[in-house]
Amino acid sequence: MNKFNSGNFLEAAEESLELKTYDGFAMAAESLIIYGEHLAKPSERVGFFLKAMKISQDAIDMEPENPLAYAHLIRSEGRYAQSISTGKALSEGHAEKLKNLLAKILYLDPNSWQGHLGFGAWHTEVVAKGGLPGKLLFGASARQAISHFDKAYQLNLKSILVNLEIAKELLKLNQKKYRARIRRHLQEAIALPGVNAHENILLKEATELLTALK
Repeated sequence: MNKFNSGNFLEAAEESLELKTYDGFAMAAESLIIYGEHLAKPSERVGFFLKAMKISQDAIDMEPENPLAYAHLIRSEGRYAQSISTGKALSEGHAEKLKNLLAKILYLDPNSWQGHLGFGAWHTEVVAKGGLPGKLLFGASARQAISHFDKAYQLNLKSILVNLEIAKELLKLNQKKYRARIRRHLQEAIALPGVNAHENILLKEATELLTALK
């Protein structure tokens, strides 16, 4: 945990994997997702997300009724799908896979902020990238995205990650329509203290995004 908190994510992943426990797999997946998203070279990101997906599945195999286990797979697969072309993501079936995983996590825990945040992002991605065909094929909508974001925020409003992710997804959904809310979420994120290296990375991103909006 010390290496994770200090930002040594690859070392944290290696040490956690050696434990061969659910907690170890969960920490390793989290570390690889963060490294892939924020620190890896663009050409290397897909590889880190794929590795995190496999480790997340190992965690689910150990604790199939633990909703947090699904949260890591959802996040790693979601980041992977965002890193490849829309056509490839659709052909590999990630939209449907993610929808099923999100339904599973909310079945296990209807009050999972990770589940609601993820479902909001799922609706946003399908609406933003798939257009009308995506909406009709998968049943996605902006209205449902907002509903899930509202729930995630209610469940974990004092979270830098939640506020930043909602702001970023609303930018994709409709920057003009949700401009005031985007700014509010970014301002709330920046007002929170960062307790580890990951949160400090998120704070920097939120600050830069808010500056760009001005």
